Amino acid sequence: MKVYTSTLIAGFFLMTLLLFTQISLSQTLPTDYFRSRADGNWVTASTWESSSNNQDWQPATLFPDVTSQSIVIRHNIQFSSSNTIINADQILIESNGTLTTTSDRLVIVDGPGIDLDCSGTVTLGKYMSLIQAVMRNGGQYIRKLDNSVPLTIFTWEPGSTLRLVTMS
Repeated sequence: MKVYTSTLIAGFFLMTLLLFTQISLSQTLPTDYFRSRADGNWVTASTWESSSNNQDWQPATLFPDVTSQSIVIRHNIQFSSSNTIINADQILIESNGTLTTTSDRLVIVDGPGIDLDCSGTVTLGKYMSLIQAVMRNGGQYIRKLDNSVPLTIFTWEPGSTLRLVTMS
């Protein structure tokens, strides 16, 4: 009877360990790598995938912010939150990706390396901290004009575009 009980306890322990591992693997950490998985709003977790190693991706359970390893935009991402201020860094917009802000609540901050690397399209509102930004060939930066805020300094590669539009 003791052998059977020991085997049962060992089996229960193994199942618990496997279940805990599965639960731990499915939880997104703020420091994960993020990439868009569909068109959507920045602050909606289902818009994103996350990975702890930048190789194995799963649906995210939260949205990226300044603590994320990197943020890759491959789809049409809107940021329209009027209540939440999000700081972000290490944003890569791929050639088919678009980032559009309709509020001034998304703040791209100056961290290590390139803070905004754009081969797609980015439309930003009035505010963005002084950052290291690169507009790649084919990349387009649409800037809403406001006399009170200076333009951000970018590195412009041949084939990139700057469009200045009036505030509406």
